Amino acid sequence: MNTIHSNTDFNNYFGVFSNLKAVSVALFSNYLFSFLLASYILLLAMIAVIALTLHKNFISKKQNVYSQLMVNYKNTILNYA
Repeated sequence: MNTIHSNTDFNNYFGVFSNLKAVSVALFSNYLFSFLLASYILLLAMIAVIALTLHKNFISKKQNVYSQLMVNYKNTILNYA
């Protein structure tokens, strides 16, 4: 038998059966559909956030401080009820 030894044998790095390997096996075998569905929902949410922040017709309500300070108070209506 010809045995191919790869340089990326992660069993040597993480031990025989570590927590990381257990989570990855569970995600990619038992919960693959749920994992893919969650990743597509997160991708859609990221695209929606980018689309909402790039909205070009943003109307800004701002104050004109100079015109508020330069008001002639003799011509204004004061109601001290």
